[in-house]
Order: sequence, then C-alpha cells, then structure tokens
Amino acid sequence: MDDTLYTLTLHSGHVRESLRHEVAESVCEMQKLIRGGTLVQGPHTQTTWVRFGFPSPDGTPCTAHLSVAAAECIAVICIEIGGRPAVDMSLCWMHSGENWAALAESSQRRGLPVPEAPTHTPWLAVRIVPGQDNPSWLGETERCLAWAILGMPEIVGAVNEGDVNARDLARGWGRGQKMTAIRKRP
Repeated sequence: MDDTLYTLTLHSGHVRESLRHEVAESVCEMQKLIRGGTLVQGPHTQTTWVRFGFPSPDGTPCTAHLSVAAAECIAVICIEIGGRPAVDMSLCWMHSGENWAALAESSQRRGLPVPEAPTHTPWLAVRIVPGQDNPSWLGETERCLAWAILGMPEIVGAVNEGDVNARDLARGWGRGQKMTAIRKRP
C-alpha cells in the first residue's frame, strides 16, 4: 500500500495528498478506540456499524461510526462532534473504479463537484455536512482516522477472507479474535 493518502473534500473539490508520517502516533490510540467500539444500528441507515468515541483537541466529545465492506475494499465513516453530524467519509484502500463511480454518482445527485478519479489508492473522500461550523482540527482528525484504519490488518487485510461487515468486526473484537479468523457469513 502506498504511503500517500489522496484526500478529497467533495463540497469544495479541494485535494490534498497526506503522507503517513504527517499524522501523529495518536493513530495507535485511535486503533485501540476502534477495536473497543460497540455494535450499533447505523446513524443514517439500517446498516450495522461499530461506534466509538474519541477525544478532540478542544475537549468536545466526538463519536465515529464505522462500517466496512472488505470485499469492496472500502470503509464508510461518519463523525459527530458534540452529538451533531459533521462529516461522512469513504476510505478505499485498493483500486476500484466501481467505488469511485458510486462516489461520483452520489456527488452529482447532491449537486457537488464530480471529482476526477484518483490515480492511486488509498483515497479518502470527505463530505462535510451542510450548515455546520466545523472546528479547524477536523481535517487532521479525518486523516488520522483514515491512517488508523489503513494500519489495521484485521480490516484492510481481510479482503481475501470475503465480505466483512461491522457485525463481524464487533463479534470478532468482542472475543479478542483476529480478523483473519472471521470467515464470510453464509
């Protein structure tokens, strides 16, 4: 996997290439928080998600919801700050034109700029929830969370194990299992 994360903010079309060494070692702490997350119904859909809290630089309580489709090599993350939705993110770690096409179609439906497909993975697409005044530290948190997920072999290494969703993640983490021990559900 490349050590550069292609990050695109959908509403503005702003693109940034984030290098792994730019994010602090708090990535390891973020991984612990993800692994300790709880299984919940999704905040926006009927999907099952892993929910976990994390600290913010200004002390505002933050929560993230994570759903993974390992077979498609994509994760969806929704971040709430102080109980209000702030951003939705899609993180893709292996090249897939289908994932990008779905993202472009969704952007077009929402009247957002339709971005050009990235030339490499991993990529992170961020949609800021309209009408929110988000703190300046949020961009760094988005990248830190993305790098934390990319550094978790039980998520990004699970592509050969079949489709792994949040229920499988929580079930495995709850028993202390490694993701490689969790098989595709019938």
